[in-house]
Amino acid sequence: MPLDLSSLKKAVHSLERAINVADNRIKGVADTDQEEVIRAGVIQNFE
Repeated sequence: MPLDLSSLKKAVHSLERAINVADNRIKGVADTDQEEVIRAGVIQNFE
């Protein structure tokens, strides 16, 4: 019986979108440390 990975695919897609939004909002505005903290927060939200 194959595994249903549809929920995982949706979660990965949602994570990609969240990272893209965060990247677009902080480009040129935040320094490297701030970017890393925001990115880590987005990723942690999906763990």
